Amino acid sequence: MDDRHVERELLGSGGGEAPGWGQWAALEPLPLEVRFAVVQSNADYQNGVLYDRLLEASRWYRRTEPAEAADVVRLAILAPHPGLLPTLLGAARRIRVARQRLRD
Repeated sequence: MDDRHVERELLGSGGGEAPGWGQWAALEPLPLEVRFAVVQSNADYQNGVLYDRLLEASRWYRRTEPAEAADVVRLAILAPHPGLLPTLLGAARRIRVARQRLRD
């Protein structure tokens, strides 16, 4: 298997699409504001699979481009179905409270 075949598989542009990577491949070259607009306005981009892939991409970026990693995480927050947002926000609040208790 050559490098191009592996890249197509990872990005979802080949025959056996890896879920979420194709969506990230479409979003990645876009300016940040456009990425946000696409995810906010298109229900196809609001799913847990893309959320997971964006978090993976942000971990990769944090080594070389920390600002891009942060932007990708911000984008990931928009990716889950809107019905999941309260759950995610509740988890984030619980983490903040736990951190505060550790400091006190």
